[in-house]
Formats: sequence, structure tokens, C-alpha cells
Amino acid sequence: MASQEQVLDLKRKALACKREGDIEAAKSYLREAKQLEQNAAAETNQEKSPPQIEEQKEIAADRPTIQQEDVTDDVMDQEESDNDEAPRYEDPVNKAIDEANLEELEHKDVPFSDNELIDYEAMQDMRGIMSEQFPTEAFYQERILANKRAALEKKQNNDIPAAKQRLMIAKQLEKACSVLFQKSQIDPADDGEDYSLLDELFAADGAHSQNDDCFFEQLFGKSATVLELDDLDDMDATLLKDMIDAGMQVPSVEEVMQSAEKRKLAAVAFKRDGNLEAAKAALLESKRLIGKANQLSTLLRAIENGVSEELDPEVAFGDLMKANDEKKIPSKTKEEILPTKKILSSAEYREQAVKQKQLGNKDAAIAALRMYKEALAEEEKAKVAAQKKEWIIELQKEAALAHEQARRFVYYTRFLDEKVGSAMSSAWRLYAESCSSHAKDLSLGVASASFRLGRRLEKNGLRWISDSDYSFVGKSCDPSECRIEVSILELIELRNNKRLFAALGAAPKKDYGGQELNLPDATSIRVVMTIHLPLNAEVADESEQILTFTATLISDDRKTYVFGSSQYIHAERGTSRFAKLFARRLSRRRCVSIEVIYSQTLVTKGLFSTSTKTEEISLGLAAFELTALQEKNFIAMDLPLLEARRAVGGKIRLAIRSGSPFGEASNVSSKEETTDPDQRPVTLENYSQLVFS
Repeated sequence: MASQEQVLDLKRKALACKREGDIEAAKSYLREAKQLEQNAAAETNQEKSPPQIEEQKEIAADRPTIQQEDVTDDVMDQEESDNDEAPRYEDPVNKAIDEANLEELEHKDVPFSDNELIDYEAMQDMRGIMSEQFPTEAFYQERILANKRAALEKKQNNDIPAAKQRLMIAKQLEKACSVLFQKSQIDPADDGEDYSLLDELFAADGAHSQNDDCFFEQLFGKSATVLELDDLDDMDATLLKDMIDAGMQVPSVEEVMQSAEKRKLAAVAFKRDGNLEAAKAALLESKRLIGKANQLSTLLRAIENGVSEELDPEVAFGDLMKANDEKKIPSKTKEEILPTKKILSSAEYREQAVKQKQLGNKDAAIAALRMYKEALAEEEKAKVAAQKKEWIIELQKEAALAHEQARRFVYYTRFLDEKVGSAMSSAWRLYAESCSSHAKDLSLGVASASFRLGRRLEKNGLRWISDSDYSFVGKSCDPSECRIEVSILELIELRNNKRLFAALGAAPKKDYGGQELNLPDATSIRVVMTIHLPLNAEVADESEQILTFTATLISDDRKTYVFGSSQYIHAERGTSRFAKLFARRLSRRRCVSIEVIYSQTLVTKGLFSTSTKTEEISLGLAAFELTALQEKNFIAMDLPLLEARRAVGGKIRLAIRSGSPFGEASNVSSKEETTDPDQRPVTLENYSQLVFS
């Protein structure tokens, strides 16, 4: 027969394994101890006399059980420590004392933590071993209530993650309790994952327990059945879903938005009555309700998309940190992410006003009528803004077209009709400035509301050149001309040249009209062009010809340097070896290089005399090739001035012409062409210009 010392030793081992977390080993030792006890009890019952049995029953009846004690974690830990040090286990002779101590070890010195109580599968195994010493349903309910109270305390201390964790433990304890003690009520097909809230918080039919009203109001708001919108800050989708499942009444997003709209209408009414403080308060409340509607919409959408029914503390903590970060967003940013309120048209507001009047709702009808007038004014304002935007775009396009026409008439002035070209060039520039000025006024809101824009053909008005390829430059050239004509027409935008600013010591001054003054004299600016083409067959290897152009005047209206007559270089044509060499070198890279030079006169005053010295300063370089002369007989372009491949300010407007192209096919065809002296290379057309009124 197994001795009591063996049973006691096995239970001590079970206790040690439990403390170390080895539950399986603890179960094994407890099963073995229980089996030895049962065997010993069977043998003892056969040997004991009836008086002895009655005496043991009385001793067992006087012994306390786990149902009679108020068990807490601290008390159990203290008793466990006391029992470990108690010397009464050392004497196995006294059977009565040993039996009592062994019974205490079974149900008091082997306490269960909440995590162990939650593991209902392991607890079912322990029930078969511990029998009547197994934790009762009342003990489970006590632990559930203790966790609930701990959640309330954490909530009052604003420790939301800890409160959620305590609620999770209470839910899981309630599930384990239902599995262990109400197994007949559980659906066999249930997978065990659908948890319900605590019985202390809500009854099975969705109503809350009357005894827990105070707790629920402190934890979740003033009302036990209606959600307070301010509590949304402390909720996530999972917790809100639990509240809804338990019978919590949650307002819809539409209802919250309607409340916000009512507060906004009230703010308008307060403002109309002159109560600005009340209007401001109502408007702030409207904005707050809109924010809560957005928050509620996000949570409900998360519930619809599916949320985990388990409360993960890490996820809850992450959500709380994210919510805290969102609270730090500036109010302006928050307004940007709020759901936009649907704006009705004036016709819809008018329809609402008529409908409210028919229903007898005078205040609502008046409010809708005001909204109708505001919407009508906004629509008119938007219509005017859209019209102005169209006008600005049209004026900007017209200004760009005018600048291009002015450029074309510069070439027209040089190669066709100087008088007409000069007049049209000036007229187009003035027209471009007018379009740009009106576009600027419209964009800045300077133009009056009565501004109108239209088109009209003016008598002796603008005439335009439709030739966008500048082919009139080549058509005006004499086909019998064998030379190459080189023309520098203008040097424009030199007022922006960085090298010139440095030479003058500062940027040129400006007068009140915006025109730049104190630019260098015209004769101090010259253009040196180097053309890498052979002069004749005798010096074919010396492929360099230098042309120099000096500015003649500065245009008064544009501060542009204008140059004089064209210059010519010899061009060889035909099938000779030199002619073929000449044609090939037209395609040479950087066949033409240009340098703009400013001749600055420096005056040095001495003690008895004054000396002058001329210093030449390069204002920029440009280069290009003459490949285009293979296919056509002209080149017209604007070249920007560069320094180390970077623009330094200023452009050269030039033209290069020849009687005919230098390509072989073009040479053959050009001999067969005839020229009609009455046929003009370009026809000027009347232009319907914009009229501002």
C-alpha cells in the first residue's frame, strides 16, 4: 500500500512543476497522487471500523472548502508560502493532520492564475484529477468581476490599453466558465470563437444589468444604452462592435450629419439676430459633430470590412498611439480631411424653400430661402470667375501670337517693305503689351465687372503674315544670286546680359515707365562672325572668312540694337571639285561662330592730363551650322548668347540667304525655275483683333 509520504511527495512535485510553468508534468503527478489516494482509500475502508469512518467524516465536514473562502491572488500566494514552510508535513505518522494538510494542498496551495483559468481545455483535464477541489463557477464569476473592476480603475486613470486588456481577460474567463459549467447550452457546431460580453454588463437579451449601471456609465458614458459621441476617442472598431452586439444604441452617420446641419442653420439664425457668441458656439458644435461623423463612419466601415473579435493588446496600443498622433494634427489639416458637406444648387434650395413653406415650417423655409440666395450669388460668382479664366487664357494666347507677328515683320522690314514692316512691327508689339496688361488686370481682379472682350476688324488696323515657316524670306531673294547673304537684324534682350552688367558695375537703371536706361551706345556693340568656308579654289584649305557688324542705333521703344546692311560671301556652285567641297563644308559642325563684343572706353584722370583706354569685353558666344541651305535657300533664327554652354542673356536675330539651295537635286531644279516679277512672296491679311470694353 502506498504511504501518505509518497502521496505527499507527488503533490509537492506537482506544486513545484506548476510554479515552474510545466502544467503537463503537474497534471501527471496529480493523476498519480490521486490514483494512489483512491487505492489507499479503498484498502482503508475495508480495514476501518464504523466508528473510525464516522470520525473521519466529521473531521472532513469541519474542514473549509474553496467555495467557502474569499480567494484572492495575494491570499493564495501567502498561504502557499506558509504551507511551504510549515513543519506539519514532516510528520507522516499523524494521519489526521497529514490528511488535512493534503486536502489543503490540493485546493489552496495549488492556485490558478487567470491565464490558466482561461485555458478551459487544460482545466477540463484538471477537473478529472481534482474533482471537488476544482475551481467552482462562483470562483470564475469572482475573477470575472475582479477583472471588470480593474478595467474600470484603469479607465478612470486614462490607461485605455490596460482597460482593454482587462476586458479581454474578463471575456475569455466568461467563455471558459460557460464551456466548463454550462456545456449543455453550447451549440456543438460552435467553434468557440464568437464571444459575448460579460453578464454583469449586459443580460442575454441585450439589456444591461441594473446593478452595474454605475460601472457602465463611468466606463462608457452617461447613458448605459446610447453611445456618447465623445467616447469614440477611446474606442476602436472591435470595442464598438462589442457594444453594438450587446445592445448599445449607436446613432447613424446621417443622423449625426443632420444634427451638424441643424447647428449650422442655428448659427446662421443667431448671427442674423446679432448674437455672435451663440452663433460661434453653434458653429463650433457643428464642426465637432462633423468630425465625430467622420470618426464614426471610419469605425463602422472597419466593422463592415471585418474586424478581429479578439482584443489584441499590441494592436489596441498601436491604435491608441495612432489616435494620439492624429490629435496633434493642426486644426486646418483636420478640416481638410473632414467629409465634405453636399452643396446643393440654387434650384434645389429654392425647391426646399417651397416645400418647407407648403409644410408650414416657416423657419426652415426662411433658412432655405437664404441658402438659395447665397447659392445663387455663388453660382453667379463662379460663372464670372470661369468667364474671366477663359478671357485670361485667350489674352495670353493673343499676346504670344502678337509677339510672333512682330518678329515676322522684322524680317519683312529688312527684306520686303521697310515702311509697312516697321509700322506693323510696332503695332503688333503695342497690341501684345495691351493683351498682357489686360490679362494681368483680370488675374489680379483689377478689371471691373463690366469688362467685355470681343473681336473686330479695325480700319487701317493690324495685318498679319500667315507664313509660319518664314518662307517669304527665301522667296524674296534673287534666284540668280550666287553669293550667300548674311544679315544681322537685331541684338535683343541685351539688357539682361550678365557680362554687360558686370562691365557697367551694376544693372542698368529703370525709369518709371519700366524701360531700361543707360545702355551702352550703339557704336560700342559689334558682332564678329567667323564663317568656316573657303574663299576660292586657290585657297581652299584656308576655310575661314570673318565678317564684322556694328550696331547703328538703339530702338527707342524696345532698347534693341539694330544693325545695318547685309554682307556677302562667295558661294561656289556647279559640279566642280571646289563646288562639291564647298557644299560639303556647309554641314560642318559649328560652321558659323559668333561673338558679341562690347568696346568700353575707360577714362583715367591724372594730375596734369587725362588718358583714355578702350577695353573689349565679350558679352557671349553662339554657333550653328548651315546644313539647312542644302534643302532650302534661307535660314532665319534667334540665337541665344552663351558662356560655357550657359545662357548669359541676350539673343541675336539673323538671316542667311542664297539664290537657291546647294543640294544636287535643288541645283538642277533651280535652273528650270522662272520668276514672275508681279508675284509677291507673301500676302498681308487683315486681322480681327481683340477689342476691350
